[in-house]
Amino acid sequence: MSYKFGPSHEGSRTAERSRAAVDCEIFNSVGPIRSPGEMLPNGTSQPSRKSRGWFLVAVLAIVIAAVVMSAVLLWLWHQTTLQPRVTLTAANYVSEACVPMGNGYFANRFRWTFTLVNTGTADGDASIGFLLDGNSLGYSHFFVPQHSQVTENANLFGSGSLTPGQCPSETPGISLASVAGGFVLDIPMVIESFVRPVATIGFTGAWLGFLQYQAQRRKFSVFEDLGASGWGVAVSTVLAAGFFANVLTVFLVTPYNVPVDWTVATLYGVVFSMLGVIFFALGYREMLRVGRRKKLNTR
Repeated sequence: MSYKFGPSHEGSRTAERSRAAVDCEIFNSVGPIRSPGEMLPNGTSQPSRKSRGWFLVAVLAIVIAAVVMSAVLLWLWHQTTLQPRVTLTAANYVSEACVPMGNGYFANRFRWTFTLVNTGTADGDASIGFLLDGNSLGYSHFFVPQHSQVTENANLFGSGSLTPGQCPSETPGISLASVAGGFVLDIPMVIESFVRPVATIGFTGAWLGFLQYQAQRRKFSVFEDLGASGWGVAVSTVLAAGFFANVLTVFLVTPYNVPVDWTVATLYGVVFSMLGVIFFALGYREMLRVGRRKKLNTR
C-alpha cells in the first residue's frame, strides 16, 4: 500500500465542471453574447445602437418637418377665411338744380350720403359706383374696418350746360361695385415656399426608405456609421430629392404664370429629372459598394 502526499486536483476539477454547466445553461437560455454589429450565424448583422439612433433621428426629423409645414399651411388656409363682408345701406341724396360747376358751366348737383357696414372678419376697401341715368360716372373707394360701419358723403355733378335753367332732368344711382381686402393667398408663393420643401422632405424619406430596404437585403443598414460612403449616400439622396421636388414645383407653378408656357416647364422638368436620376443612381451605387465591402469583410 502506497500513499501520495501533495495538493489534490479533484476539487479544482469539480469546480471547473460546475462553471462549465452554469455557462452552458446561460448560453441555452439567452444565447451567445455578441457585440453590436457582430454577424449572426445566418449571416445577418445586429443593428447597432448608433445605427438605430440615426434611423430614429431621421424619422423624427421628417415627422417634425411635416408637422411644421402642415401647421403653416393650415395657418395660411385659416387666413384666407378672414374676409370682409361690406353692405351699402341708408343711401340718400339731395339734388340741386343747375348750380355753377366752373368754367361757365352749370349742372345738376347730387349730394350723396350713405353708410357702409362691415360684418366680416377683415378690413375692407369698398368701391362705390355712381350712376347717372344708368350710365357710370366713376368709382370712389372707402375704407371700412372689420366689425364696424362708416357714414360717407359724395358730391356728383350731372351733364353740363352753358345756360342756367336749361339743365336736363337726370336720375342718379349708386351701387356697391366691389370689396377688396382680407388675406389674398398667393398660390405660386405657397408652392415655392412650402410645397417645394415638403416635397423635398417626402422624396428624401422615400429614397432613404428604398435604400434602407435594399441595404437590409444585403445584411446592413444605411444608418450605420459608414464613413465617407455614408455621406455620399446621404448627399446624393438629398440632391436627388431636391431635383425631383423642383420638377414638381415647376409643373405646379406653370398654370399660374402669365403667359403660361409649358415649353419652358417641360425643358426644366426634363433637365431636373435627369439630374435627379443621376444623383439617385450615384447614391444607389454607393450603397451597393458598401454592401460588397461588408460582404467581403465577413468572409
